[in-house]
Amino acid sequence: MQQVTTYLPIFSAQARILVAACTQKIVNEYLFAQNHNLMWLIGDLNASLDRRLSAAHTGHQITERLSHQCAQLG
Repeated sequence: MQQVTTYLPIFSAQARILVAACTQKIVNEYLFAQNHNLMWLIGDLNASLDRRLSAAHTGHQITERLSHQCAQLG
């Protein structure tokens, strides 16, 4: 009984360290995954914005050409 009592605080401290380390690893992996997902989302949003800006620019160019052609007609 004396031996169990003697090692119990050591085991308890080691168990707390192990649980803390595992918990920290899980949290880090979760945050990494969230950060990775956020980076993908930002990349998708940037690509979408680029496409929309390109389409808007193209639309503006078409409008300018039509205005110029209409002005030439009369």
